[in-house]
Amino acid sequence: RKNTLRRMISNAANQHTTKRAKRKHIDPHAHAASARDAQKLARYRPKLNTRNLLTDLNQAQIEQRNVVKLFEYHCGSDAPRRQYWYEDLIDASP
Repeated sequence: RKNTLRRMISNAANQHTTKRAKRKHIDPHAHAASARDAQKLARYRPKLNTRNLLTDLNQAQIEQRNVVKLFEYHCGSDAPRRQYWYEDLIDASP
């Protein structure tokens, strides 16, 4: 996701889904496979550690910049590149 805070919330929700799926011995999916599963996922509200939130947000942005620098280092600064974001690819995103 383009928005770092939304990305952190999505990751927390996906971790919850993965843990829940492992307990029930099923394959974890980031998206619901049925309407019933969608309702269950919609009720879940992930919690973030607010004490470290600013630090975590800054760290995520630093990591994003480092990824771009690594790409330039390994592929050359003149290599064609385009960042694709989830929101740009999916029309229904808020």
